[in-house]
Amino acid sequence: MAEQNWREVLREIYNNDEYWNMASSNLSKLAEEVGISEEELDSVLKKLESQSLIKRDLDNVTLTQRGFDHIKSIELHNEQLMTDRILLVFTTVLTVGIVSISSIALSFVDNPVMSISLYALYAIVFLVLGALLSEKFGI
Repeated sequence: MAEQNWREVLREIYNNDEYWNMASSNLSKLAEEVGISEEELDSVLKKLESQSLIKRDLDNVTLTQRGFDHIKSIELHNEQLMTDRILLVFTTVLTVGIVSISSIALSFVDNPVMSISLYALYAIVFLVLGALLSEKFGI
């Protein structure tokens, strides 16, 4: 069973109260939402229950406090990743803008040492931004 499947099932149970009443039609709908078979869903639910992330009885399935905490930590992590991406894009746009303006200003500088130094600095900035993009997004 893939870890992604149980995370998706846990997230669906957290987000949708209708799955808590475990009628067979709701089980089918939950399996369809997550994209797995009903047999695999049953296996996932057993795994979640064995890890004390959900509690099942004859009619209902509910998140335990541990399950709630786990899904909240996943959501917090995903929100942090989104914030990191937004900051990285903002920093990249800002840097490109500053480099563009500086390049225009450089075209009016007659000192070759100053021009070479600034171009070397620009190259370093773009190398660092490229490394950050590669690390964060696999680009």
